[in-house]
Amino acid sequence: MKILAFSDWRVQNIEQFIDYLERLKEKPDVIVYAGDDLDRFNNVPYMAMPKTLRKQYRDELIKIQEPFGKFDKKIVEDIIFQNKIEYKMDENKFEKIASFSRYGLLVVAGNDDYYYRKKAIYGEKVVDIHDNSIIIDDYAIIGIEGSTDKLSQLCYTEKEIKDHLKTKVKQVGDRQLIIVSHSPPFKILDFSIRFGHSHIGSNALKDFIDKNSNTVRAIISGHSHLQGGKFKQYKNTYVVNCASHDNYGEPGKIAIIDISDDNIDISWKTLYELSTIPLVGDKTDLKLREHGILQVEQLAALYPTNQLYQEFSDIQENTLYLIINYANAIDSGKIIIKKEIKSALNSLEGKNIYFFDAEYNPETTSSGPYGMF
Repeated sequence: MKILAFSDWRVQNIEQFIDYLERLKEKPDVIVYAGDDLDRFNNVPYMAMPKTLRKQYRDELIKIQEPFGKFDKKIVEDIIFQNKIEYKMDENKFEKIASFSRYGLLVVAGNDDYYYRKKAIYGEKVVDIHDNSIIIDDYAIIGIEGSTDKLSQLCYTEKEIKDHLKTKVKQVGDRQLIIVSHSPPFKILDFSIRFGHSHIGSNALKDFIDKNSNTVRAIISGHSHLQGGKFKQYKNTYVVNCASHDNYGEPGKIAIIDISDDNIDISWKTLYELSTIPLVGDKTDLKLREHGILQVEQLAALYPTNQLYQEFSDIQENTLYLIINYANAIDSGKIIIKKEIKSALNSLEGKNIYFFDAEYNPETTSSGPYGMF
């Protein structure tokens, strides 16, 4: 079974993720979203209301209820308390993402997802995996939403999590388990520094692994942004934290999980905005998009030949050369050495260089070797 998993996309570019899915040669069996910021994906994002919002807005709120259905009094009051109102959009991004998988998109709500937002998890092949477990071949996939954090909008006690797991396991029967939990197990990829240095995972989930390690093949989680992009084997279970950071400009992290009868292979894909590259401002970004370049990896795949310069004649040749090399460095994680510097290094072959400094040369308006020691 092949799974693509991501979580905590508070600032990441969702359209960029959809473009990545469109270019995949092979569909994953399932795509997993492990929670938080559901309102960025559904077709009912909120619009902030004035601080003076009071109960006289209740009638307006009740009218604007599609696709939630009827609001109960408690939900209306909670929306008023948050100074937020829900409106309907034209596109359901959850449904769009689900279309790129064989079996669907499995979603749990995160700790920051106010409970009425669970209604946003809908559409063709979109499953609220906390409420509705699914079975694929010999595997059962179950979900746990929210967290145990007291500051959370959606939180559960450890006993509630324990009881939920017990109920779900009874429903799916004797099968290998994959658990989608917004919170990681306690002390496994759950360390956080946002509200003080602490472990923010679930003890009940950790205890469940201890008792069922031969059955639980993988746990897919988020919540702790600091641990996002990591996986760890605990006993016979692989714990994957696929959270992304929520600082603006942070890339999106995607876990690629291949599960077979006797092995689990986990790799990562990181999606960077084009604006991550120096020299790519709004104008260059727009020009690249006009050429169909939406991803850093697409830019990295180009090679600066004369033919390429003609194709991208609306971008200065030196700028194109630099941004392609920057893209290569970002996408590959390797140091890309400029031609002039590489030539200087070749002349020193066989000699020990303890320190190399490349600086901007104001006389030639270009960077080059400044000092070698």
